[in-house]
Amino acid sequence: MKKRYKKEGISRLLKMKADELERMPKKREINDDPRLPSSETYRKYIGNLPELAKEMGYKSWRGARRKEILKKVGEMGKKLGRMPTYIEMRKSDENMPSPRLVIKYFSSSNNLREKLGLQTQKRLIYSDEELLRRLRLRAEELGKAPTMKEVESAPSLPSINTYVKRFGSLGRALERIDWKKKRKHWKKR
Repeated sequence: MKKRYKKEGISRLLKMKADELERMPKKREINDDPRLPSSETYRKYIGNLPELAKEMGYKSWRGARRKEILKKVGEMGKKLGRMPTYIEMRKSDENMPSPRLVIKYFSSSNNLREKLGLQTQKRLIYSDEELLRRLRLRAEELGKAPTMKEVESAPSLPSINTYVKRFGSLGRALERIDWKKKRKHWKKR
């Protein structure tokens, strides 16, 4: 049997959560809280969350200007002492704009760095052979196929996104260096 909600009741629950956080809860926070209906329920009964945030008196980044977004990301960067990653922005407890919105406005982290007055990163272009050679060395160093985290944490390897863009997935890149998957572990053929 489906639950029936009243607009006033679910609005009150969301307001309590927002007051508790001192900001509008993010979609994942709504979905993770067992006291609240899902974010989809809010969308269905009340409308989208950014509009609801404005009605409740909380900041919504939808329709925000570049200057506001730049200022907020810059504040987080000052606290960290470096450029925040998109993951840090998404997981932040502060009222941060979504990484998707930041990308929409600035198109890349280098453009954002430039606007914040930070040094941009040089973009290295690797050949397929060089990418696979580095991955093979990492696998041999570990004695097993590296996980995504192990690829990201290795300073000698480019980001996991580079492998995904070039080969389709980390698994396909590992197959190219002659590692195959058996059950849950990668082993040398």
